[in-house]
Amino acid sequence: MLTLFRNVLKRNDIEQLTTRLGFLQLASIHHSRSQPNYQTDTNTTTTDENLLPVERLRREALKIEAPASLRPRCRWSKEEDAKLFKLVEQYGKRWTMISQEFIDRSPSNVVNRYNLLTSHDTRGPWTKPELNKLRELGRGRTFEEVDDWDAIQQQLVRLRPMFMIKQTYKHSLDPRLKHGRWSEEETVRLEQLVEHYGEDKMELVAQLMGSRTKRQCLERWRWQMSDIRKGRFSEHENRLIADAVQRYGENFAVICKVTGINRTPRHVSQHYQNVLAPGVDRSPWTEQEEIKLYEVCVANDRNMKKTKEALKTNRSVRDLWNHFLSQERKIIKNQNKTK
Repeated sequence: MLTLFRNVLKRNDIEQLTTRLGFLQLASIHHSRSQPNYQTDTNTTTTDENLLPVERLRREALKIEAPASLRPRCRWSKEEDAKLFKLVEQYGKRWTMISQEFIDRSPSNVVNRYNLLTSHDTRGPWTKPELNKLRELGRGRTFEEVDDWDAIQQQLVRLRPMFMIKQTYKHSLDPRLKHGRWSEEETVRLEQLVEHYGEDKMELVAQLMGSRTKRQCLERWRWQMSDIRKGRFSEHENRLIADAVQRYGENFAVICKVTGINRTPRHVSQHYQNVLAPGVDRSPWTEQEEIKLYEVCVANDRNMKKTKEALKTNRSVRDLWNHFLSQERKIIKNQNKTK
């Protein structure tokens, strides 16, 4: 039957059919990636015995998250990373199947995490020399004007994936973009555009702004122009956050929902990781410790994540940055005195 079918169809008909089937498969993958992996006790193959402690907390958070259509951004734990490698070894790169062994991890979330862990040299944060090189290769052109991406990729310090290079240039280095404080005129313009087109059309709003990215517009609109609370956390807020983490894990969208704290999930997350997390070292700093921090950080091109790993410290990244900059100011001040 298959041979007869092939003989009837012309070669170009077969190619067209194959192309269409390919598009259908891609559309299916895209759909699965765009849909949250809302697993419950009744529709997941993951049993209680296979769940990690952090996943049991996430399952409780999911009961709040799914009905409220919250967007989770939960950090991967070391235990989850180990579980991911074990599942890939067992099933291969069958991401949909593997995602079903986790709680609230979509196939795209799983594959992105695996790629990050296995391709660390080509992924992760951009260093200042890398950004400067990419800016130099862009030669002052707008994102749309750049037409030699392959050549740019080959000349970078690290062979980054193409999508990452384009994304970084478009959202960080395009010469049309402005960074830093918003002017009053920009704020008024943003407010007018959002009121006219709606918050769900922020990509269009950013294009019409002309000098700000979608992310900048969204953050400005949601978190700086709203009545979201800022500033120091109260002791009452600290207790609410700590209690909620014990119950729901580090799902800060859910924590903001259940506690009623009028702050952004990102703000609450940063506060918890830097101040409230039980493993954070908050002991007084010594002068020798600050000097060592400065030397190691400079040796790592001011990459604080690598510095933290090299020092094997439990201090928060924010605390490390604060003392690094303090030490840097001392050094600059002493250098100016000797001139």
